[in-house]
Amino acid sequence: QQAQQQAQQAAQQRDRKLSASISFNPSASVRNSEYESVWASLNVGASVDGTVSVSFGEPNDLVAYFNEYHVKTAAFGRVQDEIKLFLYAQLTSNSSVVFAELIVRPKLREYNLKVKSTDVSNCQSFSTWLSSIL
Repeated sequence: QQAQQQAQQAAQQRDRKLSASISFNPSASVRNSEYESVWASLNVGASVDGTVSVSFGEPNDLVAYFNEYHVKTAAFGRVQDEIKLFLYAQLTSNSSVVFAELIVRPKLREYNLKVKSTDVSNCQSFSTWLSSIL
């Protein structure tokens, strides 16, 4: 039990550090039609496969979770055992917008993330940050 508490404290410290290192504009807004055209026009800047450490049952759980971090959801849905989300966020540091396609397989506790941005230099830091909160 003590080890579990230490792990939770470490995770909280990590989350605070990460939230301080990358922040997003809470009022960012991208219409679905804009999202599709911008997503299609950009190259993938980062791609990550990983293991999910947080439990999610439904797509709405993920939407609410990301919304707490000011990461918005343009579209989402479930196809068989996969939850697919199209996410975006506007960085407060340089106003560039980051776009992401996230596929989560809750039963397998796996995810696949593809990140694109209007400033490709943001892709790696965003993918690292997003991976850390999953």
